[in-house]
Amino acid sequence: MREWGRLDVVVANTGVARAGGIDTLPAEDIDRMIDVNVRGVVHTIRAALPHLDGDGRIVTVGSVNAERAPFAGAAAQAMIKWLALPRIGTPEEVSALVSHLVGPEGAFITGATLAIDGGFTA
Repeated sequence: MREWGRLDVVVANTGVARAGGIDTLPAEDIDRMIDVNVRGVVHTIRAALPHLDGDGRIVTVGSVNAERAPFAGAAAQAMIKWLALPRIGTPEEVSALVSHLVGPEGAFITGATLAIDGGFTA
């Protein structure tokens, strides 16, 4: 901030998960997930907003499991689907999408949920 005077891009890329059902997870685990996965993103964006100019971009990255795993074992079941790639994505593959979103080509993309998951949720 001292050198450039503003932010052009903010990427909130964090997340934690705990295994278990809502009826069996300890309250501390639930609090931790909310603190990191929700409050962490909100606080990151709030801290960045005063430093973003009119063309600044905000990208949040989360887990596909947050939306797509409706029952225990759903992740394992989805991985054996014929459409899914038989591997986990690389940081470079995820960062390529983020780079596209914050570049000139992504200027009109806003409020979208994009899955970069090798077909996991297809």
